[in-house]
Amino acid sequence: MNNSIKKTNRIEYFQYIRAISIIAVILIHSRNGISFQNTNGAWNFDYWLILRQIINFPVAVFFFLSGFFAKTKIAEKDGPFYYIKRGGKLYLPFLIWSAIYVIPKLIFDLENVQFLDLVIKTFFGLTAGHLYFILVLLQFVFLTPLIVKKINLKKYNVFLLLITPLYLGLLYFYTFKTGEQLSYYHMVFPAWFIFYYLGLLMNIKKENVLFPKINNTYISIVIVVLGLALSILEGYIQLKFEFPVTFAASQIKFSSFIYSIAVINSI
Repeated sequence: MNNSIKKTNRIEYFQYIRAISIIAVILIHSRNGISFQNTNGAWNFDYWLILRQIINFPVAVFFFLSGFFAKTKIAEKDGPFYYIKRGGKLYLPFLIWSAIYVIPKLIFDLENVQFLDLVIKTFFGLTAGHLYFILVLLQFVFLTPLIVKKINLKKYNVFLLLITPLYLGLLYFYTFKTGEQLSYYHMVFPAWFIFYYLGLLMNIKKENVLFPKINNTYISIVIVVLGLALSILEGYIQLKFEFPVTFAASQIKFSSFIYSIAVINSI
């Protein structure tokens, strides 16, 4: 009975975490920050930029939870079956919703439709920007059987943990040189890999691999606040160096990832 109650409480706990993350995603998409850049009202650009840093954790949390709850034993023992079961469960709804977003274009702009281009965009989820999450998740599904076989070999851990930082370094270099963000930079697995991998690590090792010696809730909260402060600071530094506003506000930058990891640790 006690085990059953604990399991129920655990499920409810993570449902609350998902709910909070969903609300944060809605807030991210509810305002266009660029329109507030020159606003002097109560809701001005500074407030928006700071708020964006506060709510920049949800996608990282979702990818972490995806790794944390992945069926690693199935993935390790029967990769093809894992691909069919997990991949099919994700891709079919993904394809349906991707096709649904095509309908308005077919109705209102049929004359300018290039059907081959539209078919490609439908299959890759390019008909609606927010579908990128499922596209990245599908990439993780493909990689999971390969990762879980290496996860207990320490020599691979450093390499795997460096994938995202190295990719971020590439993004910074490209943006600094061109003044623009790399196209579709958020739609490829290296951008989010560290969170999924940390989830897999905790899934398999059954322990906190982030800050294992910090079990104090108040210290965890302090780390979150420090991560947030760093994220706000980097946002303004990026603006000073004339990085795009979208990069300064983005979930995909070093300080935002540090903040997200701190949030995951507190969870």
